[in-house]
Amino acid sequence: MEYTDEYIRVLLLNLPFEIDGKTVICTDDTYIILINARLNHERQCQIYDREISYINNKQLHKMIPAAALEEYSELRTAI
Repeated sequence: MEYTDEYIRVLLLNLPFEIDGKTVICTDDTYIILINARLNHERQCQIYDREISYINNKQLHKMIPAAALEEYSELRTAI
């Protein structure tokens, strides 16, 4: 994996069923990968690999700002 200089935090959250995972870019250029805890372990690993590839490939258009996630109370208590 190529993400040697970035700080990446991974959170398993009970997200809505239609969201399997997302990556958040924080203002300090670190990343938070959100993975839906409702998925099985194999699918969670696939989502992790996908999100890491977005980071490695600089595909920032797939990422959402942290401010958009304030509605998730689990995220606020976990960070």
